[in-house]
Amino acid sequence: MLALALPVPLLGAAPAPVRITIVDGAAVVIDGARRFTATEGQPLGERALIETGPGAVLLRLEWPDGSAADLGPATRVMVSPGAGPGAVAASSARPAAFYLLQGWAKHTAAATQPPLGLQTPSLRADIRQGAMLAYESAAEAFLFVESGSATATARGAAAALPVALAGGTVYHRADAGWQAQGRASPAQLQRVPPGLRTSLPLRGARFAGKAVVASPLPAPGYPELQPWLSAERALRQDFPRRFGALAADPAFRKGLQDHLAAHPEWSAVLHPERTRAPPPARAATSR
Repeated sequence: MLALALPVPLLGAAPAPVRITIVDGAAVVIDGARRFTATEGQPLGERALIETGPGAVLLRLEWPDGSAADLGPATRVMVSPGAGPGAVAASSARPAAFYLLQGWAKHTAAATQPPLGLQTPSLRADIRQGAMLAYESAAEAFLFVESGSATATARGAAAALPVALAGGTVYHRADAGWQAQGRASPAQLQRVPPGLRTSLPLRGARFAGKAVVASPLPAPGYPELQPWLSAERALRQDFPRRFGALAADPAFRKGLQDHLAAHPEWSAVLHPERTRAPPPARAATSR
């Protein structure tokens, strides 16, 4: 596995679009092809990946406009999925603030801003002047509008027209598809991770102008990236460019080859000879 030898300063002259402001529990960041221990004050590039451990309590992301996302345990998120190559099509005019691949995320919108959204494999949701809590897994998903108002749109095979959701409403994906219910049940509220049950003040201002150095970790291996490498095509189509250098590691390369059907865009990296144009035919000469 590849390793990064030295700490890397993560704060440059350009302002970061989003910053980690609270870390309570184990979490890692993959920014570009580099992997770091999640650190308070750490700015993140577009399409950075964040993963919290199963015992994590809370990881907070804050945007310059005052919106925030609180992540619970065993959660995977991509920041700014609608920016840059491989943008995920959004159902609203603005790209999503983040993509929730799995786990728990509480998204709080700034009161003075237009609706900001989150996206998951099965849902797009935008919140106005309030907070919404989302959970996503292969077996189940739901959205709880804690306060304010939201608009939710089912994606994939369940795609439908946007649904307006008032505060207190739950939008739940079950066997019969997406259904709205008037209020969250006690059982649903009991499932919410403790770290996401209360609202915490914003902390981004305390890190303004400060240089933050996050501790580097070994470069991500195939198992760490596999959930993203096998995600929807719009997310992963630029991964060969972004993570191509990792294919020099034999273990990573083997993982790619063994599961190539799940991410066929890596074929050009693994087998460049198959993508080369044939040599031009020689013209016949007469004697």
